[in-house]
Parts: sequence; C-alpha cells; structure tokens
Amino acid sequence: MSKKFSEEQIQQNPIATLQYIHSQLQHELINIAQNGVFKGRNNKVKTAKGTKINTVFALLDIDNVIASHTASGAENPNYPQELQPRDRGRDSSQAWVQKTANDLDPESLGRTGRADTGAPIVGDDLIVESGNGRTMAIKLAYERGMADDYREWLEEEAEYFGFSQEQVQAIEKPILVRIRVTQVDRIQFAIEANQDDKLSYTATERAKSDAKRIDEQLLMLFMPSDDGDLMAVSNRKFLAGFMDKLGDTESAQYRDSNGNFTQSFVTRVKQAIFAKAYNDDRLLEMMADHSKPEMQNMINALAVSAPKFIEAQAVSRAQIEDISSQIIDGMEQSLDEKVMNAIIDATNAIMAARRNHQEITEFVKQQGLFGDLPEGVAELAVFIAENNRSAKKLSTFFEAMAEYVEKTGLDKQNFGLFGEPEPVSVIDAVNYAMQVYQGNYDDKALGMFDGLSESEITQDQAVNILQAILNRLE
Repeated sequence: MSKKFSEEQIQQNPIATLQYIHSQLQHELINIAQNGVFKGRNNKVKTAKGTKINTVFALLDIDNVIASHTASGAENPNYPQELQPRDRGRDSSQAWVQKTANDLDPESLGRTGRADTGAPIVGDDLIVESGNGRTMAIKLAYERGMADDYREWLEEEAEYFGFSQEQVQAIEKPILVRIRVTQVDRIQFAIEANQDDKLSYTATERAKSDAKRIDEQLLMLFMPSDDGDLMAVSNRKFLAGFMDKLGDTESAQYRDSNGNFTQSFVTRVKQAIFAKAYNDDRLLEMMADHSKPEMQNMINALAVSAPKFIEAQAVSRAQIEDISSQIIDGMEQSLDEKVMNAIIDATNAIMAARRNHQEITEFVKQQGLFGDLPEGVAELAVFIAENNRSAKKLSTFFEAMAEYVEKTGLDKQNFGLFGEPEPVSVIDAVNYAMQVYQGNYDDKALGMFDGLSESEITQDQAVNILQAILNRLE
C-alpha cells in the first residue's frame, strides 16, 4: 500500500481508514494469488509402504497445477511421465475421472494421513506426485461448471486448513493441494504414494466382505485349472462376474492397458474364495505370505477345493429347518474347527520341520509320533509334504475331505441312539480322502495310511512305514 496515514487522519476517521486498508489488502491478495501460492497448515502423511513425509496445505489456481493428463485424458507434455505409475489415459481411468467429476465429494479431497487419498500431493514445482486422477476430476468439474460445492466447501473450511475465505475468493478456480516438504526419491515416492493402502491394512476384512459377493450363481462359474490357476481361460467368466460386482469405479484399477486382469485382482479373488470357503484368518494370512513359496501348491489346491467346502457348509445350513441349531453348530464346528485346523496344523508341522532342517518323518517321530499331535495332523503333514509338487494331487485329496464332511452331514447314521450328532472324525476324513486319492492315482504305497492310528500299530511300525514311503519317492 503506497498511501500513508497521519495519526490525525486515523483518529478523525478510523472506520474509513480501516475500510481503505482492507480494500487494498484484498487487491494485494488477488495479485499474490495470480502469481503464487497461499500456504497453510502442515499435514503429515504416510504411504501404504509406511514411508512418512511432511507436507503443507496450499491454495492455488488449478490451471497452475501440472497433472499427468488433461481433464479429457490427453497426456500432458509438461509432465514427467516417470512420476505416473498408472495409465490415466485408458478408458477405465477416464471413466473414473468422469464419474468423480460429476459427483465431486469435497470431504474426500481434504485432510488425511494417507498419501493415496485426500488433497493431491505436489512437489514445490507444482507437479502432481499423488492424485493425478483427483486433480483431473476437479479440473473437469470446473470446466463443466460443477465445482460450486467444492469451492463453497473450501471457503467454509478455509480456517481449518490455515487460510482465509478472502484467499479462496481471490482465486478464480481454487484447488487445495499438499506441497511435499520432505526430500525423497521422487520416482519411488510417486510409486508408493499411488498405492492403495486398503489391501495392506484391511486385507482380511475386505476378503470377508468380498466373500459375500460370491453367490451361488457366480460360484457355478468358478473353474480354475487343475493346478489352481485362477487366470485359466476356463475361469474367465467367474473373474468377469466378480469384477462386475465390484462396480466400474473400484474395478478400474484391476485391468492393465490391454484390458487384461491384473495379478492384484487375482490375489483379491483368491482371498475372497478362501474367506468364503474356509472362514479362517490364519489361512488368509498363509495365502498372503509370499515368503513361503513352497506352500503355493497347497494354497492353489485349497483354492480349487473351495467350492467343495462351500457345498459342505451349505448342506449344514440347509438342515436348519429339520434339526436343532445345536446339531448344526456341531457340524459346522467339525468342518471349520477340526478339518481346517488339521490342515493348518499339518502345514505348521511341515514348516517347523523345515526350519529345523528335518524330514517330516523325523519331525513326527520327535513329536511322539501322533501322540503329541492333534488327530489326523501327522497323516496330513506327511501327505502334503510328499505331494507338495502337485497342486492337482493335493486338490484331489482336499476335495475328498470336503466330500466326506458333506456326506456325514447327509448321512442319518451319524446320529446316535438319542439323536445327538456324532462329530466328524478327522482321521476318518483323512482315510476317506486317501482311498479316493488311491482310486484316482493307483498309488498302493498310500494304502499303508488307511486306518493309521496309535492303537493299531506301534511307533516303530509307523516309522518304518513312513521311511518306506520316503525311500520309494527318492
């Protein structure tokens, strides 16, 4: 302000003096906004990988923000494309931008501790590092005259972010961004900041929610290959059906530039199948643990077997009208707590043996041969360990176990003299599965497991049997 006021002028007309000063400040604010950026409060954020950075909220005209693509999807030549890990030009991404612009949610574009949501994150050169899609959607909303609610929200929340309403009003097309303050490897940060952290933090919860999307009609389309490949051509209808249930917005991230399903989508589908069939957090964790690749064939086999286990559960639920809930609970417990626990315990036994650099038979012997292990676990551990190279063989076995559970749920002979349910025996389920497997693969050596129990053979005999199988397989 170039005009100066004497003490006499101020005392004689203080209100007029303040009004003049206010108008001049407003004029200067507008000039500042046209040439620079308003900065507000600090905001700490974290990427899905856990990298923490400091940012500061800033207001500026959206035309000054450099996004990877224009609102119409054209690549921006002024943007370093190595900072954009996603293809924002593809049809699915543009569909998301269009949908978001038409129904802009200001509350989702403000303060958050996450890098992949909230106000876009930019460098000090105003190049977007996280939030290109959000920036494109806001810009498109302005172009269509649909950003009034967003602008009004900025004015109402200005003080919260460290600004004044006048500063918002001084900008023609204001946008709220976060300017990164922390020094980082920019390319690596852009990759991390664009990763959705919901899978990292709520994989189990999301898997259980996704399991509810798998209804009977969709399950009928579930046809992975014999070795458990969910990407097999035979399973494409199931994958497409599952994706349809996610909706256009959420499913956009699960197709590559050629329109093919991404590996992250297949992982999500597998988690949903596991949650639907087995309802056990331990199995979900085991499935997601890529540090144990030697268990992948078993995981694939369980995926192939999932429909059989789901059918077994359905049989139990279908009998609610005919028998008491106490009996139903007993059957579900036999499936979920006994059969599945045995599979998990057997897997843990295999991993413990490998950590100790022991053969599974040696580990079983040290455990007291079947005496210190739950029923059926030792037999399962030996079978899984010796057939772990073939997901097809394992799936045949697991499906037979599920079939046995289903049969016991339908067989009236499972009810005792007074109508009480006889719990499903894991060892009986294992023996039944062994017989089915032997019938499919004609492996006589596996017949030695039939009826295997501590009461029928001695410990030395059991060790000899197990050792004979090892010798045969070498």
